[in-house]
Amino acid sequence: REHLVRGLKEGADEYLTKPVDVDELEARLKSASRVASMNRKLVERTTSLRHESERALKIARIDPLTGVNNRFSLTIDLNWAMAQASRYGHKYTIALCDVDFFKRFNDKYGHVAGDEVLKSVADAMRSSLREGDRLYRYGGDEFLILLPEQTQQAGAVAMDRLRQSVESLAIEHVASDAAKVVTVSAGLAEYDPALDVAPEDWLRRADLALYRAKERGRNRVVVDGVDAQLP
Repeated sequence: REHLVRGLKEGADEYLTKPVDVDELEARLKSASRVASMNRKLVERTTSLRHESERALKIARIDPLTGVNNRFSLTIDLNWAMAQASRYGHKYTIALCDVDFFKRFNDKYGHVAGDEVLKSVADAMRSSLREGDRLYRYGGDEFLILLPEQTQQAGAVAMDRLRQSVESLAIEHVASDAAKVVTVSAGLAEYDPALDVAPEDWLRRADLALYRAKERGRNRVVVDGVDAQLP
């Protein structure tokens, strides 16, 4: 009995007394095989569910039209960036961009052509960014870029390269007053813990800078709180 109790405590699942009955041994082995098979299936199912959950989460964070990150992903990442900046002093800048006179484009060329433009613009933006930068579809024809470890002045130079990249696509837009091709405008704001209590505060400053870019004729980059503009 002492050996039996010790064996079970050490992890044994079953026991047989001597002399061993062959028929009983066979029955016990078949039972153990069934249990082992059920455990394997349970592990496989659990792994499959975890992978499905991870895929579903990834899909939930991606804009289906352009393939870039969506607003859900943006909300998570902005809160994370603000926490990193507040705790460790990292710099983060956001750039809010939109396609110039996009409504006119849709009215002139149709919504299907408009969707194709958004995909082309997103691809051009993505190819212009650094590996660590994050691109999001903010809504409609608006995109937002999160620029880690960049001041808004350095970010403005990067966003002007992005602006030129979109313009160089040379997509016809005869209804645009900024150019006769598709262009974008951008407004930048660097995270400031004294001003940005919530992500909405940070976004609002970038939005105001974008509004100034539109006021000045579009197809340009404007920095929050600074008169300097590009080009």
